[in-house]
Amino acid sequence: MKRKIHKNNSNCSCFKVRGVDKSRRDFIKKASIITMVGSSAFFLEACSNSDVSPTAPNPDDNNGSGSSGGDDAYNYDLDTQTITINISLLFTSLQNIGSVITLTSDYTFDSQGIVIFRSGSSSVQTLSRQCTNDGNAVNFNSTSYNLFCPSCNSIFDLNGDVISGPANSSLTRYNSSINAEGTIITIKGS
Repeated sequence: MKRKIHKNNSNCSCFKVRGVDKSRRDFIKKASIITMVGSSAFFLEACSNSDVSPTAPNPDDNNGSGSSGGDDAYNYDLDTQTITINISLLFTSLQNIGSVITLTSDYTFDSQGIVIFRSGSSSVQTLSRQCTNDGNAVNFNSTSYNLFCPSCNSIFDLNGDVISGPANSSLTRYNSSINAEGTIITIKGS
């Protein structure tokens, strides 16, 4: 048995192309943006914790020393150019061997920031993020597990040595250590 399909000759408007209502589209667009902005603000607020997040050193604290206090998770002493980080409170990934974090210059003594690499159970490496070719900040590449300069394409290993140029000298290494308990990293500027 075969059925014939007949063209619909009804007066129903559901088969007609409807025009676009610009006001509805604009409303949906604005509502989406407001939702994204509101969600982002909620996420940032939920993730922030003023007790453990690093802040830029304040020269007016502690008689100009710039230290942010004795029991804080992150301390930076301007006078001695020393950073101490309690990794049981902040940057907890550094409790794991092989983990890497980068800090911007806002939180360090280096004009481009630093890279901290947990190289062993009792060792840590700290490097300048300043590319030795063009002076721009290098970034950590988690896929290749190295550092790269996005502007000149130089690549460095996690010891700071050049893997490929145009850079031809190693990144600056800073003296860094971790205490016996594996909780406090100390980094000294040059």
